[in-house]
Amino acid sequence: MYLLINFAEGYVVEIWEQIFRVVLATMLGAVIGFEREIKNKPAGFITFMLVSMGACLFALVQVNLIATNIKVATETTQYALDASRIIAQIVPGIGFLGAGTIIHNRGAVKGITTAALLWVSAAIGLLIGMGGINNYIIALITTLVVFPFTLLTRRLGRKYADYHRIYRVDVVILSNNEQDLYNKISDSGANIKKVFFHNKSFKNDRSVKELYIYFSIKKGYTYNAVLESILSADYIISLEDS
Repeated sequence: MYLLINFAEGYVVEIWEQIFRVVLATMLGAVIGFEREIKNKPAGFITFMLVSMGACLFALVQVNLIATNIKVATETTQYALDASRIIAQIVPGIGFLGAGTIIHNRGAVKGITTAALLWVSAAIGLLIGMGGINNYIIALITTLVVFPFTLLTRRLGRKYADYHRIYRVDVVILSNNEQDLYNKISDSGANIKKVFFHNKSFKNDRSVKELYIYFSIKKGYTYNAVLESILSADYIISLEDS
């Protein structure tokens, strides 16, 4: 059973192959969605399945319309083809879904990764929907090799970033205890990178300084432990972390 003659090369697209494309796109979308689901993200298993499947269906509509236009054009000698019009409309559609995931998080940047993965899921669906062995291979490798590799590099990247991250605290202290504060920060597991003097004033007849302190955390220590150590000093008037 044949559906349509695709393009002008005599390649016949069987309806069963098109069904296979839809199923494959849905399965690959589910692989990406599963990772989002177990992390309790706003777009999860079902959402990614539907995005990938929908993109594949739109690609099939494009393929079939082109095939129909070629058949009509061959019979009437009137050509009216646009190979990208339908697919181009998927771009703003997925952008709308991505924006929805960010709005769900009240504008927090947490939704950015999910929004980006929605784009990837749609692209995989398009690849499979357009057909061709090269597209199948690219979609499979992207989902089963590249995607897991990006998750691994993300974890490694976070560990590297946490080790080299620079923190900042704004503290108001009694003026005579500035060096004591620096020693306490170092002893609590931090490396002071730089200090900016912001202001000096008098509160309750006491001379106080406002400082911006930038520091990194040594291996084996935590940011919260450093903050607790600073706050334990009786010469701390106030502290804000940025």
